[in-house]
Amino acid sequence: MDIRYGERGLDRAEVERLWQRAERGGGPVAVPAGDGCEAVTFLWRGDHDRVVLVGSPIDHTDLRRTELTRVPGTDLWHLTLLLPSGLRAGYAYAIDEPHDDLSGGNWSESVRRWRTDPLNRRTFRRECDGTGIGPDPNAHTESVLELPGTGPSRWTAPDPAVPTGQVTMHWFRAADTGLDCDHRVWVYEPAGTGPYPVAVFFDGDVYVAELVPTPRILDNLIAAGRIPPTLGVFVDSVGETRTDELRGNPAFVSFLTDRLLPWVAGRWPVTADPARTLVGGSSLGGTCAAYAALTAPDRFGLVLSQSGAFQQPSAEFPDGLPALVAAHPDTSARWYLEAGLLETDRGGFPTSILEANRHLRQVLTGLGRPLRYTEFVGGHDYVCWRETLADGLTDLLGD
Repeated sequence: MDIRYGERGLDRAEVERLWQRAERGGGPVAVPAGDGCEAVTFLWRGDHDRVVLVGSPIDHTDLRRTELTRVPGTDLWHLTLLLPSGLRAGYAYAIDEPHDDLSGGNWSESVRRWRTDPLNRRTFRRECDGTGIGPDPNAHTESVLELPGTGPSRWTAPDPAVPTGQVTMHWFRAADTGLDCDHRVWVYEPAGTGPYPVAVFFDGDVYVAELVPTPRILDNLIAAGRIPPTLGVFVDSVGETRTDELRGNPAFVSFLTDRLLPWVAGRWPVTADPARTLVGGSSLGGTCAAYAALTAPDRFGLVLSQSGAFQQPSAEFPDGLPALVAAHPDTSARWYLEAGLLETDRGGFPTSILEANRHLRQVLTGLGRPLRYTEFVGGHDYVCWRETLADGLTDLLGD
């Protein structure tokens, strides 16, 4: 499913009417366009030279397609896209940026200058937890687009009546782990009693922050009886080492199995059953989750992957991760895979994330592996993953 681009030639009266409607509705104007799509008009006002729509699921390799058009003689700017109904996505505006490719070398500098939609009160702060290392240098706020059909945000919302677990942070020093740098690990202990199932997540600074508020999601799911009280373990992914660690690294998996899980078992009442031990993450975190379950099946028996980057080969699986799965036909892991219908950009790889996840689904199905596979309406976006995480947790940990 691709973005389709609408008409640019709206006249002044039409844009003025759309602006007034956007003021009343609080954001971009969506009009049903048939075939499961909405014609969504994004609007901006100001005396500028260039206004570009950025964010997910925009393809940042060609931002000419998402430049807004200025109505001659006014300060009104507009852009209409045909987007799928049910889409949830973060977006912002880049104003007078001097370069064409905002995903290039100036990304970190540019992203902090992005502006939210003044007409839209729904915003989303893209900021990792900075405990112990200072503020996130790439932190910024985006507006949130929710088209008809997205549904409510049930499991991410705080509920004062729900018992809350306790989150603590711990340091694992490089000298003790054999890894290249120190790692923070957050542990969520639920309000219930053990022995607990264990859920290990990568990109821990993301999964304990508001980006994907997993402790709150666990609180809500446990209180609703959807899953048993579960111990959450969130492993930090540090800067430039993230790619090396999460793209199929035996030393990193050894850290998880030989150092981290025994440390957890020595401090909290947890199960040692791999069938109740989950490993999960998004993007490369999903890749690492799958690799860990394949290479350490005696420790990890549940795989939760959100938009796993299975299209990226590595030294451990040069033909791609689906080929590695096919080479391990006896693995007994249960899988939850999801990918976005707009994750179609190949980015220089042979397949896109969506195509690679569909391929992995076929491989797992052919092997008779327990699997739930879903496709959400969105792109490579925490705005989507934070809402769908509860589905994966419920599927793998629920009765």
